[in-house]
Amino acid sequence: MIRWLRSVLSVSNRPLHDRLAALVSAAVAGAVAVTGLAAYVITTLAVYDQLDRELIDIAAVTSEWIRVDTESLGGLNSEALATANVTVLLVRSDSRIISAPGASTVLVPNSAELAVARTQMGSSARSGFDTAGEAHRIVSVPLTDGANRYALVLSRPLQATDEILRILRRRYDRAVHGVTVRLRNGGEEEEQKCGGREGRQCVGMRITEPGSDAGEAAATTRTVKGAAP
Repeated sequence: MIRWLRSVLSVSNRPLHDRLAALVSAAVAGAVAVTGLAAYVITTLAVYDQLDRELIDIAAVTSEWIRVDTESLGGLNSEALATANVTVLLVRSDSRIISAPGASTVLVPNSAELAVARTQMGSSARSGFDTAGEAHRIVSVPLTDGANRYALVLSRPLQATDEILRILRRRYDRAVHGVTVRLRNGGEEEEQKCGGREGRQCVGMRITEPGSDAGEAAATTRTVKGAAP
């Protein structure tokens, strides 16, 4: 669209109202693009914020169950966690990791979870991967059994969330592309019509018959290929 706008504005004999129309069209397309992008970013942040709040609430409740028996995660096993569509593990302040019995894959913790375990303050939220390479949204909350300090790490796969965001992104891309195409086609419509008419000449975005008075502003003209001399 920038190339089209430049071509419109650079033609010296193009009427002023055509140039203004091109500028207005470009402004509309830019406004649509910026508004759509802002809406997409805000939606993405809101979706992740809601997911983080939900996971932190679940982790806070789960920590009360696990506190009584940290070594076995309070009796939680991989089947129970799969039913809830979450993954749970403990990260001790000395970097020891305790995962659920029978778990085929575990999360890959990092310094954020270790900091929560050591400071026993606040919480953390980030995106990461398990040992199978699947993307997760990962949160952690502090937990202590009186003798040791832990971070309870809980996550949920991001496949469903990312699919929703991909759908929104595709709709945004289609909307911006549609506006751009319509504006470009509208700006080139007269020239396309001119190119399909035999025996006529084009002056800027206007069509004139050969030999007619094209006006003083018609500094340059082009004859349609195949036109009568």
